[in-house]
Amino acid sequence: EAQIPFIHEFAIEIIFRGQKVGECKLDFVVARKVILEFKALSSLEAVHDRQVISYLAASGLDVGLLLNFGAARLEYRAFSYRFYGWATIVLSLAPQYNCGASRKCNWNML
Repeated sequence: EAQIPFIHEFAIEIIFRGQKVGECKLDFVVARKVILEFKALSSLEAVHDRQVISYLAASGLDVGLLLNFGAARLEYRAFSYRFYGWATIVLSLAPQYNCGASRKCNWNML
């Protein structure tokens, strides 16, 4: 049985111009590399994407996953800053992942 380390409700400080201006709690941080943000809404909106992107910027982590269990079907999105700057990677149930109209992403590169 694999033991994957995680932290639930990981608190990070929001710093602006050297001053603490707030704090937020990430739902989960897995293996000190991936943010998991869970929602239970009828649908995801752009504000939820921005929330995960803000968490990535504040935490210094490279990968964030947004999962919504409240819709009729599971909605999920991945965000990465590691290779191409800010990019949303739309995941599908197919074995390949869509990184845009013309190129295919290798999820293992993240």
